[in-house]
Amino acid sequence: GGLGALRDMAEYQLSATELGLLHRRSERGLVNAQAFAQRRDGLVASMQAATSAFLGRFSAPPRPPWATQGSSCFRPGRTRPAPATPPDTVPDAAGPRPGLPPITPGSGMQEP
Repeated sequence: GGLGALRDMAEYQLSATELGLLHRRSERGLVNAQAFAQRRDGLVASMQAATSAFLGRFSAPPRPPWATQGSSCFRPGRTRPAPATPPDTVPDAAGPRPGLPPITPGSGMQEP
């Protein structure tokens, strides 16, 4: 890693922050569609370049500390397991909600 990796990570983080702010300005109508697309494409290209430079410093991508058993979205070549529930259902990750109606797709209800 070293200073080069630190520079790559800082460049990625700066571009990601600017991309978020660009989206916010767009939502407020402060940037036109053409300017938005041009700036967005430049920021995404910068993020891709920083990622390539960072990962290019390793013979294999480093394993994230939260994925000590090997599975991570940051490790190429891994496939995600198929979802356990059909896509037309909404699992209630919090479990039963006593006194509250169940959340059903398309009902407009959101988790509190």
